[in-house]
Amino acid sequence: MKKSGRKIDYGAVFLTSIFIIGLLTVFPYGAHLDQTSEQAILYSNVKEYAGLFGASNPLYRELDSAGVIDITQSIEKDHGMAVYYPMAWIFFVNRISPFAGNILWHGYIYVLSFCGTAALFYLLSGIFGGRVVPMFTTLLYFVTPRMFAESHYNNKDMILLSLALCTAFFGWKVHRTKSWGNVAAFALVGSLAANMKIIGAFIWGIAGIYILLALFVRHQLDKGMVRKAAACIAMWLGFYLLLTPACRMGLLEFWKYLLDSARDFRWNDYILFAGRMYSKQVTGMPKAYLPVMILLTVPVGILLLAVTGAFSLPSALVRCGGRNADGPWYLLAMALSCLIPLGYAVLSGTPVYNGWRHFYFVYMAVLLLAAQGISLLSGKFRSRKGRRWLASLLGVYVFLLAAGIAASYPHEYAYYNILAGKNVGERYELDYWDMSFKQAYERILQNPDGEPAPGGRVKIGAISTPAYWGLEAQRNAIRGKLNMLIDLCDDYRDAEYVIVNPTYALMYGASDYEYVKKNYILKDTITSYGNVICEIYQTETREQRP
Repeated sequence: MKKSGRKIDYGAVFLTSIFIIGLLTVFPYGAHLDQTSEQAILYSNVKEYAGLFGASNPLYRELDSAGVIDITQSIEKDHGMAVYYPMAWIFFVNRISPFAGNILWHGYIYVLSFCGTAALFYLLSGIFGGRVVPMFTTLLYFVTPRMFAESHYNNKDMILLSLALCTAFFGWKVHRTKSWGNVAAFALVGSLAANMKIIGAFIWGIAGIYILLALFVRHQLDKGMVRKAAACIAMWLGFYLLLTPACRMGLLEFWKYLLDSARDFRWNDYILFAGRMYSKQVTGMPKAYLPVMILLTVPVGILLLAVTGAFSLPSALVRCGGRNADGPWYLLAMALSCLIPLGYAVLSGTPVYNGWRHFYFVYMAVLLLAAQGISLLSGKFRSRKGRRWLASLLGVYVFLLAAGIAASYPHEYAYYNILAGKNVGERYELDYWDMSFKQAYERILQNPDGEPAPGGRVKIGAISTPAYWGLEAQRNAIRGKLNMLIDLCDDYRDAEYVIVNPTYALMYGASDYEYVKKNYILKDTITSYGNVICEIYQTETREQRP
């Protein structure tokens, strides 16, 4: 009698392997400029829930004494934090050790981000089958430099992308199986996406509409399916109301606030784009900003695959048949759920900043079209030798992207592709969240062995307000015994060391920047893909100071 061996789940092995790689890289990333305010939004949501049990309960009093306001009273209620409710205890960790809190927070963000990675893999496995398209598309997503970096600390934009991918996956599962479990999961994930940002409701709605239309066309929209559709909508709304305490101000009033904020966000500052400064109020925002930033910061190979997929999709829609006959149609629907909001934002002049991070959910469309492109190429190379050549070429490209990340780690977030040309730092924003300041602190304050450098407290300053905010934020991301050595100076002229973010120096302190370059010693620089993203200046060597 033959012994039946357990079949290896190569997909699970593949995902586990890259998950571990990403998790092990969590530690060096600092705290971005908005991290403290983002966590405050979480605390405001928790306080709103705590208030349901009366203002006298201990949790409400604790949060109130820390200056946390109810989310219904906060202008930051335009995006939710429901996926972070399990991490609300970080409030107490941060009081004891901000350094430990930063690592735990980033680890949780990475886990949430990877849920989207896994959803992408299984969605593409369902649509295309096989291993080539799902694995290589997932790998291309994983080694996209900006996405790799921000999957460890961008708690809003990357998680919306992750939830969009999860919504697409569970929408596909509902479409294929129509089981109650998948219906409930689809409703829950969709409500979490809508809670994060209102655009999540649009993506979920497009998936739901596609499912209903497909059932109608196939004459499968019977009473049982109608009941499941109604139950799914009811569950989505129920989950959304339970997870979004800001709805207590009135659902319609709240949604109006969300839509108004999405169309014209309250941000009112400057961007550096194509060598020019733009202001929302003075010059208006350039309509080409979003598409150009996408074109310049997504690896060219992925863009080419996406373009190939886009051109081949119409023929795939015509020729589709067999077990996954509607795979191309569902792919089109999910791509449009991202591209329609992008098109509206471009045409309407919706103010955006910090590159295209607020529209990272659009990357789902790029990845789906890239998968279609890989599928087309795989079909062209029908022989075993041809498919090996294709796999080898894709593997080499993945390796090159991974090598670039390794060379610039942990500053790969400042990636620009070859289309951006030379002197990128003079024309576009690089380290807009001052993430490099963590490593700048460490280079100033510690010896090569990691121990604090001798000499006591060190006066450190910056030459622009956003850079000073970065100094404050990154203090929480370094070890406590280094933190105690920092003495921040409001005026950089009083400092022994000046940490400069060249992007913000050019935007907000050009004359001070020139003064520092002429009168201070350049001690060290931090680069990313050949571009300087941080400079450390010193008045004079510490040994010479009295």
